[in-house]
Amino acid sequence: MVTARTVATWVLALFVFSIPYENGVVLQGVGSVARLIGFAAIAVVVMSTYDRGMLRFRVPSLFLVVAVAYMVWSAMSVFWSIVPNVSLGEGASLLQLVAMVWMIHQVAQTERQRDLLAQAFVVGAYFTIVLALSEFARATDTFRISAGINPNWFAIACAFGIPIAWGLALRAKHQAAFWLNALYPAFAIVAVVLSASRGGLITMLVALTIIPLTLPRLGIGKRMAVVVAMGLFVVGSAMYAPRAFPGLEQNIVRLKETTAELDGGTFTGRTTIWAAGMDAFWSSPLVGVGAGSFRYAVEERLGLRRAAHNAYLSVAVASGLIGLLLFLSLIATATLGVLMTRARRLELLVLIATLFVGMIPANLEGTKSVWFLLSWIAATRPLLLTPLEASARSRSPMHVSTPGPLAHALPRPQRHDLAEET
Repeated sequence: MVTARTVATWVLALFVFSIPYENGVVLQGVGSVARLIGFAAIAVVVMSTYDRGMLRFRVPSLFLVVAVAYMVWSAMSVFWSIVPNVSLGEGASLLQLVAMVWMIHQVAQTERQRDLLAQAFVVGAYFTIVLALSEFARATDTFRISAGINPNWFAIACAFGIPIAWGLALRAKHQAAFWLNALYPAFAIVAVVLSASRGGLITMLVALTIIPLTLPRLGIGKRMAVVVAMGLFVVGSAMYAPRAFPGLEQNIVRLKETTAELDGGTFTGRTTIWAAGMDAFWSSPLVGVGAGSFRYAVEERLGLRRAAHNAYLSVAVASGLIGLLLFLSLIATATLGVLMTRARRLELLVLIATLFVGMIPANLEGTKSVWFLLSWIAATRPLLLTPLEASARSRSPMHVSTPGPLAHALPRPQRHDLAEET
């Protein structure tokens, strides 16, 4: 029997599938396809909570509350923003991201549901990489191919998928699912080469650590097959790819310059932008210059509007120290939940490290990829605001209770998975 919750899970999975491509497909007058699917998903998830004449929502988690607090603080910056209309638009975007956080919290209550969403993200990343390969095959200029989206965002988002895909491969029960996910890291490497993103390269190297750290978990047969497949891919790519695809030479040269940029370069002009950003931060360190206003804050210092190319600096300048602490609290809350569980801890910690590093060279603080992955991690071990969920349900048809002291945010004793709630 197909239930409303099952339909909601699959519609949410369809939305997650569209996330890696983010704003790649835009409909005139409507916006991105991902946003359109997101609105449909919200409607379906809300309807799935309807039971016996009432909407029955799950008890909120600490992560969800922090996300709402960050959204509210960013929206409030309209009152002191240097560009109020931009801050208003940023607040509206954050509202959509918080709605996604709520949907994942509401729907992804079992390991099977969370794995479905994870698989949807990986397949979506595969789709984006295939689009990039198609573009590469047709293009006359093959420098920094990225399926029509920002090259850095493309490469970093694909790198984000490595720990997720590898974790799914470790738990795969069928050969097809195993190889679909075990081979994903090779495609992510292709994405980084096509985009020539140095930030993507660094992020990918962090993500790839999940393979040697967890390879012993595989049986000897699969372990040998993976090692051979990866070895053939790396050796074959190094020996034959430059000759077979001479157009990649510029990309490879750019990636080789990563070490030099880290040693003493400007990281493609980022250090200049970061210096201007720090000056803008000290002009209003506590509350910031207004959500989404970084590029306007540095315009006077740089002579033109530039993005931050660093998520943490972007948040600090726009929303001040308060906003930065709230944003970092999102990462900390998700990490705390991971540290309080044994299942899949290493996989999730590598993913968190990958997210943290990936936001250093790119201002990804407002992208669906980052918010989805943080929400997905938090849903694996949610810190519910009360341990007495059953009592809360009996007292309130909305499943909402008044938050207690901070100690009440601690989860119940460890179980492999949380039971589904009505």
